Amino acid sequence: MFERGDYLGALKLFQKEVENAASGANTDPIKARIANCFFHLNDVVRAGQMYKSLNQDILSGEDLLFYAITLLRSGEYDKAAEFADMAESIGCDQLVVERVRASCEFAKEVMKEKPVYAANKTNVNFAGFSSGVTYYKGKGIILAAPGVGEDAMKDTRGYKSVRLYNAIFSADGKGGRMLPFADELVDKYHIGAATFTKDFSRIYYTKTILKKDGTSILKLMTAENNNGKWENNKELNINSDDYSCAHPCLFRDSLLFFVSDMPGGNGGKDIYMTLVQGDECGEIQNLGETVNTPDDELFPFIDESGRLYFSSNGHVGLGGLDVFVSEMKADGVWTEPQNMGRPINSSMDDFGLVFKDTKCAEGYVSSNRGGTGYNDFLFSLKLLPNRKVEPVKEEKVVVPEKEMFTVDYRYAIQVGAFRNPVPRVYFEYFQNVKVYLGYDNIYRYTVGEYPDEDVAKRDLTGVRQYVGDAFVMNVDRYVAEKKIQHDIKGDKISDDELLLIRLKKFETQKKLELARKERQERTALPSRRYIDKPKESEIRWLEGGYTVVLMPTNQVLDMSIFEGIEEVDVYSMADGSYMYCSGMYTDRGQAERCLRDMKSKGFRNAYVLNRGDGEYTSSASSIGRREADVLRNLLRTN
Repeated sequence: MFERGDYLGALKLFQKEVENAASGANTDPIKARIANCFFHLNDVVRAGQMYKSLNQDILSGEDLLFYAITLLRSGEYDKAAEFADMAESIGCDQLVVERVRASCEFAKEVMKEKPVYAANKTNVNFAGFSSGVTYYKGKGIILAAPGVGEDAMKDTRGYKSVRLYNAIFSADGKGGRMLPFADELVDKYHIGAATFTKDFSRIYYTKTILKKDGTSILKLMTAENNNGKWENNKELNINSDDYSCAHPCLFRDSLLFFVSDMPGGNGGKDIYMTLVQGDECGEIQNLGETVNTPDDELFPFIDESGRLYFSSNGHVGLGGLDVFVSEMKADGVWTEPQNMGRPINSSMDDFGLVFKDTKCAEGYVSSNRGGTGYNDFLFSLKLLPNRKVEPVKEEKVVVPEKEMFTVDYRYAIQVGAFRNPVPRVYFEYFQNVKVYLGYDNIYRYTVGEYPDEDVAKRDLTGVRQYVGDAFVMNVDRYVAEKKIQHDIKGDKISDDELLLIRLKKFETQKKLELARKERQERTALPSRRYIDKPKESEIRWLEGGYTVVLMPTNQVLDMSIFEGIEEVDVYSMADGSYMYCSGMYTDRGQAERCLRDMKSKGFRNAYVLNRGDGEYTSSASSIGRREADVLRNLLRTN
């Protein structure tokens, strides 16, 4: 139960085991698990009490790190830093240790600053849980909560099913009552975190879907208002049964911000954006590493001026989830997130910030401060007299005049390099194709124009669906190094030549499809060929576990590009491609730590894969460092 995240169920069994233990028996190891359950259930008070009562010598590095985070959330910053040091000394996640230390120092500095807002706890009864807040027609706010006294199902944490309510407040903003909202959307399981179009004719909201295997995921839904009734309820086309999409926020009726743990992100839950019209969404774009971290980013809210407010436990803060603000610059890059400080943030979890308008003079934020950490409360925010909101400072890039006209952009995605010019039909999937003639008489074909490398890498994944070995090219550097000339515009092509090339391409594709079909008939499941015989210590990993995929590719790579990585596994797939992976792990947490390390070494598109999901069948060990030609021969003969 603990390993699959059912901490409430695990807690009850651990407590029962302690109660039934023989007199004088050492129950500290079990109590450490109980403390961890309280920690994951966000019950900071009881987690801290339990950790404090234990013999510190029996705690693992992870236990001590959890205790340090508990102390951080309780506002005991010096003790939190002390236990973070202890955790580091016996081995634990170094990145988390560094963030705990930084948060302790940051919190002590923030305490010296004068607050900008007053935060007052409202009397609205959440019944223990909140899932997002949004303003509605000037008649209070829409929030998601279980409500009080309802005969509803309970989730794994013991909470009643969540639905939407309209909270109407008294003149002082503290008192109020909750009116049931959108009965047509009520489901047997949780719904919440809603956003509306400007005319309130359409709603986008989060819905929990219970899967057949007993697990659940979150999906984004939309419905239309027809004479006060919410009808035509549909799923958005970006949903999946393999990952969650949640916490929608609509910007100017067309740009939808949301949260997802889809593959290819930075880790944990990331914030994404997409163009939306009804239930149809366009291309999904990750907001990038400036905003998203290896941990969780949640509850995005963007005001009409374009400021993005969100909660995160991955940026340095006061403890738990903190609210941050960022703003998109003219080149599409987000500014470094700024912590909103006290009293919007606290040492506990603070999330779901909304402001009434761009003046940011009043709003609401949810928080579990002022309790055990188990229950959430709603706080009203008021800008203090003689205070003003500092605008987000935009970082301007200054380009020296002598470099201003060297090239019209700095980065592009190379999709091909040839000794002779090729017709544009070779790149019919792409717009904005340019060709550069190199001083070595190589024609380099590119797509896209990007001022920043990270922005180019966001589009690289989509390009690689058509060109597997595409990569981001630094045009500025290639020109400076005199590898390419930048004034070649490309060759035109006649209709007759175009038709001939299309026919040849069609014939080639048919041959490839027939060959692929024959391979699939010969191989029921994707096969993986051994480079070396697995070590005896690896036998127990044959059927499951996790690995970190460094990159999939259609060609055999020179192993020197993996220099500095102790262990690399290569798998030959049934479709003729190769998958380069690193490590074998029993749990996802270990794999995620490896993933962060791989991304820091430059493999930014790496991701964690469950080795038992059927993608390949048997195990292979480290290939060591071999030349590409030797490796290619081994793959063909084994």
